[in-house]
Amino acid sequence: MKDLIVLVDDDENLSDMLLRTLIKKGFSVQGCKTVAEGLAALDVNPLDLAVVDIALPDGEGWEVVRALRSSSRPELADLPIMMISSFPPDRKLLRQLKVTAYLQKPFATPDFVEQVQSLVN
Repeated sequence: MKDLIVLVDDDENLSDMLLRTLIKKGFSVQGCKTVAEGLAALDVNPLDLAVVDIALPDGEGWEVVRALRSSSRPELADLPIMMISSFPPDRKLLRQLKVTAYLQKPFATPDFVEQVQSLVN
């Protein structure tokens, strides 16, 4: 069974490119453009990784991260999370919410893929 990644990012060009790249690398990916879509994806899928942008049209990606970390489902509460953003990282919040990895935009696609592969393996 393929590793399942949920990608929550509203940047259409970037998310489309990341989706295509991850699929070519053998991953199954569900793309979400909003906090609401990201939260809905948590309920219906057994996930291996969440990649979440901070700035989203209906809120902040931190809402998705908080929902994961406070989940009563151990597979979600312990899920690896990669945050991506054009903003500098809030290291205290990253530690507090046990975010596994952080990539600041713009980033090189090979760096992104390498991070994803290390988080799901």
